[in-house]
Amino acid sequence: MDTRTLEEALASWLAAYSRLVIAGVGNSLRSDDGLGVEVVARLAGKVPQNTLIVDCGTVPESYLGPIRRFRPSHILVIDAADIESDPGSARLVLPEQILGLTLSTHNLPMSVLSNYLVGQTKARIAFLVIQPKNTEFGEGLSPEVEDAVKGVSDLIEVILAKARKAD
Repeated sequence: MDTRTLEEALASWLAAYSRLVIAGVGNSLRSDDGLGVEVVARLAGKVPQNTLIVDCGTVPESYLGPIRRFRPSHILVIDAADIESDPGSARLVLPEQILGLTLSTHNLPMSVLSNYLVGQTKARIAFLVIQPKNTEFGEGLSPEVEDAVKGVSDLIEVILAKARKAD
């Protein structure tokens, strides 16, 4: 998905949000698998007050309490996933589109996580996934994924700033 299409999809999905959780998922000790955690780290302090940033590490299900207490209208989960594309490619995936999508190192399938979050919060869920290049043990992101993380972080910041001005 090119950046313009991702921007349109994300802006459309966020158009009517009132309270947003951005949950970064991943393992920073497995190279590109840590991309979700890196995106939320870059967004910390740069989002509106009606947005909660959560670094879920490899166990997003453990953060349900704080997410539920925030009472989000929307939950955006950012993670590495095999989308059978070039490293660094990003895509917004809705729950009904996740069959067969493989997360790199996590125990809980996306479909189970999505159903659980919806059941507990009634929020709209979307996954912003990025194709990793390397998920072997090691620190640091590959150059392609580093570029994608920067682009996605900047894009989210811009979309949320536009939404805030529209209020």
